[in-house]
Order: sequence, then structure tokens, then C-alpha cells
Amino acid sequence: MTTSTVTSWNISTYLLPPNPGTETDDAPAKVALIMLNQPLCAPRHLQNLWSHASIRLCADGGANRLYDLFTTDQERLKFLPDVIRGDLDSVRPEVKDWYASQGVPVVKVACEYSTDFGKCVAHIEEVEEANGGVRHEIVALGALGGRLDQTLSSVFMLYQLQKKDTEQGKERRKVYLMSNESIAVLLNPENKHQITCDMSFEGPTCGLIPVSGTALVESSGLKWNLDHSMPMSFHSMISTSNWFADGDEKIKVVELATDAPIVWTVEVTLAK
Repeated sequence: MTTSTVTSWNISTYLLPPNPGTETDDAPAKVALIMLNQPLCAPRHLQNLWSHASIRLCADGGANRLYDLFTTDQERLKFLPDVIRGDLDSVRPEVKDWYASQGVPVVKVACEYSTDFGKCVAHIEEVEEANGGVRHEIVALGALGGRLDQTLSSVFMLYQLQKKDTEQGKERRKVYLMSNESIAVLLNPENKHQITCDMSFEGPTCGLIPVSGTALVESSGLKWNLDHSMPMSFHSMISTSNWFADGDEKIKVVELATDAPIVWTVEVTLAK
């Protein structure tokens, strides 16, 4: 593999509080937070993700999850999304009415060929276009877990966004799919990848999934590293239940290169 550019991944950046004195709107990496219709992380983790984000959206029933995460309206008022968007077949009427009464736009998009996740990504793109094309990394809470078809739809979204960026000649957007148990990202073959993992949240289990076909992967930093002698595919082998390399380091670094798109996933503990 002749890749030379390195893409750095570090979700713990957003799971830790922002540095004191750092204004989110001036941060080098703009972040958009999408909350989908699956259990959200514990409030202390949501607070950190929320503080880093400059766009915050609920995808339809994700508004129910955000509302139910708190027991009082006083708490809910601290976490008002910028918009609730989707086909609105899942958000409860009383939840929709409460957020609307607080000035949150509730936008119905009736397109049957786009998921609520996709409708929220479209909103992010609209905001970016209106603000000079400044792009955001995306953190999608609740994108994993629950029904398998919905989880696979979220993974499909990773591929679609990467394809769109390629066709438009744009830098690849970083998208993190999250649940309380897992994080997943799509690694492209054009770059090498350096994945920094904070053991306070992540690991020890991780995996590499060649969703789109056969992939030759080189890795370091794993207990069971991969090389060209082990092509991965659903016809041969995949690397699940892998571990970080042995050691007591609080921060683990995994380096990867691949000749085809692969999904990296790592265990997290965010429910508490």
C-alpha cells in the first residue's frame, strides 16, 4: 500500500470537557451532534458532546430519547436542540409540543427515500452551505444498536457520505456512529489511519469489518494484528473481538492501512 496521508481519529476529544476558555464556534473541528431514536448516553457524557457541538439535531424519535433522559423541565431546558427533523412518525405529540413551545423548530420532511438520519445530514449540509461551506464532523448518537436493519442503514450512510465527498471532490467528512456500547467509523483506502483510544471510555474489545468486499489490511497496536497474508471478507475472515495490544497505557494508538473501505468499531461504556 502506498498511502501516505494520515487521518487521525479520536472520539475521546468529544467525550471529555472542552478546554477552558475554548469557544466551540471557534474550534478548528466543527461538530454536529445528531440524536437518533435509540438510548442516549448518560447525561454527563451528553453534556460533553453537547458542549463541543455547534449544531445539535434530534432525528424524529430522537427527541423522545432526549426528553426522557431528564426528569425535570429545568434540566431539559439546558439541552434544547437546534431542530427536530424527520418524517415525524415516532416523536410523541407531547414531546413535539413541548420542544415547539420552547422555540425549537419541528420540521417534517416526508421523503420516503431518505432515513431520518439522512434528513438530519441534509440539514447539516444546508447549514454549511449557508455559512460558506465550513464542514462539520458528525457524531450520531443512537446510530448503532436496536434493530439490525437500522444499524446497517447507519453503516450504509457512512458509505454514501464517503461516496458523495469523493464525487464532489471534497475532503472526507469524519462521521462517528455511537451507541452506549460501541463506536464505528469508516476508514477509506486513500489514507493511513491513526486511531487514538482513551481507555477511560474505550476498549478493550475492537474489530475491523470489511463490509464492502475483500480488504487487505495492515495494522499495529492490536493484540492480533493483520497483514497482507490475511485478506478479510465475509467469504474468508473478519476481525471481530480483537483487543488492543497488551500494556497499561491509558491511551492506546492503533495504526491501520487498507486497500478497501473497512469499518472500525470499538467497545465503549457510556450508559453510566
